[in-house]
Amino acid sequence: MSLAGLLSLGNLNVIAQAVNAPDGLTPQKTTAPSGALSPVFPFCSWWIETSTTSTNIAFPDTNAAYWTTPFSLTGGDVTITGDYIDARYFSIQVYNQQGQLSDGSTSLADYEIAPLAGSTNPWSTGIYPADTPQAFQVTVSSNSAAGSNVLSMPDTGTIGFVMLRVYIPDALPFPQPIFNTSQAPAPSIPDAFSLIAGHLPLISVSTPNGAADLPTCSSTQGAALTHPSLTGATGSPFTGLTALRGETSSAPRLKFFRTASSTTPYPNAESAYAAAVYKVRPGEAVIVRAELPTTPWNTPGTSWQGSNPVQWPLNGDSNTFQLRYLSFCSYLDKPPYPVVSVDDGCATDTQIRTAMDGDPSSIAIVTRPKERPTVEEVGSNFIWLPASNSRADQVFAIRNMLASTSFAQSVTRVPAPEEGSVDPALTQSVMGDYYPIAYRCNIKVLKKVGPIKCRGKFPVTAQN
Repeated sequence: MSLAGLLSLGNLNVIAQAVNAPDGLTPQKTTAPSGALSPVFPFCSWWIETSTTSTNIAFPDTNAAYWTTPFSLTGGDVTITGDYIDARYFSIQVYNQQGQLSDGSTSLADYEIAPLAGSTNPWSTGIYPADTPQAFQVTVSSNSAAGSNVLSMPDTGTIGFVMLRVYIPDALPFPQPIFNTSQAPAPSIPDAFSLIAGHLPLISVSTPNGAADLPTCSSTQGAALTHPSLTGATGSPFTGLTALRGETSSAPRLKFFRTASSTTPYPNAESAYAAAVYKVRPGEAVIVRAELPTTPWNTPGTSWQGSNPVQWPLNGDSNTFQLRYLSFCSYLDKPPYPVVSVDDGCATDTQIRTAMDGDPSSIAIVTRPKERPTVEEVGSNFIWLPASNSRADQVFAIRNMLASTSFAQSVTRVPAPEEGSVDPALTQSVMGDYYPIAYRCNIKVLKKVGPIKCRGKFPVTAQN
């Protein structure tokens, strides 16, 4: 049962009591302060954090984290107030009870969020001020004439979801005054997400008596709110995932196609994926070659590249970058659809470009971990991604996020297919020179002739 199904059972008082006294529950690591629960549903904000360090499901990107809160469609407006996050990308999006985007305005990317009076949006200037909080306020409302920074209430069901999505945060993801201490930079991206988790936006819900501010859920409260003992059913919002297998059963092996947005719950309105399916057996490598669009991969950050806001015009047409973000990821095509490795199962555009010494003509090599080749062995730069030892199908996914409106060859421009269908030919016709090619290579041959010349040297009978 999905989280939406859990909440539609009419047992909200039982849930609230369980949260106040979560007997027998094993709490996860607490990353944000919490307070006494509000009597107003959803009782506290940001029930669930989804990242590969906490929940490796649903084709995640290892450099992203997501925080989700349910809300009632029978109540009033929902208001989200916070500070712009120093990151490559963040957005606030609203989903219906089925975990899908509905009609109306359901997504605001970072550059589209207007600042509060006295603040500036760093994506309008390309500069994140180090010593000044930069505040915004977004409202989820059924009133389409409510003004700027308004997201539409879902058009069906009784429960909606609001999600905060963050990619590649800087080592100090907020201005120094936010922390009220001399905060040292985070040593890793997961640690930067922990800093964000301690300063998530405030959520307020309208009631007949005025707005009610929700405390941030502690991990114990969040665990209790979604604990299966409350209903005898699974409370995860990702239960009922639609398998990519439904699309790929008829897809040619190693041919890239755009996936349907309904393949996974809570799709990003600004992203699309070119995916190819394959198996990797012992002694084999899969080679993926692709031209990389321009992205802000080498913009400076506090501790690592590509982690700062860049100027992005309100009309969405960047003269500097074709995409805001790109990544390669290696997934298993079986429940719960995890990334093969939380450590190196995805490669960001920064990592890919660095491995290629800045060359936009990228080469990715996928092998089982014990058969990972070196640059010296294959005689070429490449980015390595791990294959699983599983016999299940695997997926190589290329994520295109937030394409400039003038970049016509992004996978986001490929018409979204109906669920269960694939069209590699259409994907290739739209992506043109940016369409990736993939093929198998015997690792011994790869080390003799390199990743480009080994194309066509793998037995055809073994390519399924």
